[in-house]
Amino acid sequence: MKKGETPMFQLKKIDIASVALYSFLMFLILGLIIFLPFGILFSILSNFIPQTGDVPSEIFPIFGGMFCLIMPIFYAVFGTIINVLVVLCYNLLSLKLGGIKIELEKMDQVEALTDQSGNNI
Repeated sequence: MKKGETPMFQLKKIDIASVALYSFLMFLILGLIIFLPFGILFSILSNFIPQTGDVPSEIFPIFGGMFCLIMPIFYAVFGTIINVLVVLCYNLLSLKLGGIKIELEKMDQVEALTDQSGNNI
């Protein structure tokens, strides 16, 4: 390595368990942000649906509430499955082709939050 040149690192493997955990939590939070307003809106608007006699009108607000709870979970589960499959493919391909090359730069001064005892937070 020449002077002044930043070192290159290679990402060879990604931990599947950590990807699964973070993917599930992020997709669950995103699913709540996306589907919660739709479920609440459906529950409110279902009060204005005319009664036809085929389906009792009391079932529509229940469906809106279940939509708020079930859809974020499905979104999180299927999003996590897709991310785990992508990471599994990356790990298998990186064995044959090598990993992604990353250039990291060391900063001159790093400000760290410290508590009263001087430990990093």
